[in-house]
Amino acid sequence: MAKTRQVKLKELVTSEAALAHIANLPVSAQMSFRLGKVLETVAPELARYQKEHTKLVNKYRVPCNAPEGRTSGNVFTDTNRELLDTEYDGLLDTIVDLPFGRIKVADLLAEKVGRHKEGDKEVDDFLKLSGQEIYQLSWLLKAGEQALFVEEE
Repeated sequence: MAKTRQVKLKELVTSEAALAHIANLPVSAQMSFRLGKVLETVAPELARYQKEHTKLVNKYRVPCNAPEGRTSGNVFTDTNRELLDTEYDGLLDTIVDLPFGRIKVADLLAEKVGRHKEGDKEVDDFLKLSGQEIYQLSWLLKAGEQALFVEEE
């Protein structure tokens, strides 16, 4: 049986855009397979989150006339807002079992995602992630053995 590890649903929710970004890049077959396994596990969890979030909003909202340009309006009383926030925080703290390990940052950043010309030469383009994307994907990525920071002298 595969070893599992646990993360909070909040980590998956906050990484949705970054995960979609890397999932749509033309990476190697091996990396595509790994990312496919991640998406196979994460997508149903995100769908469940959306469904539960909508249920919470509907449970605590007070219907009102929609502001101009919107199809519906929601108002939350102070009490309902507090109750919603409490239940929403509980939803985000839900533990999710992941049946896969982490992906090494170096492996991901070594992925060739295209080529371009520089003068007469063809040059490889490698996958790039912003600092924010790396932070959002921290539940999925593992830093290598090389230190990311050096000590001040």
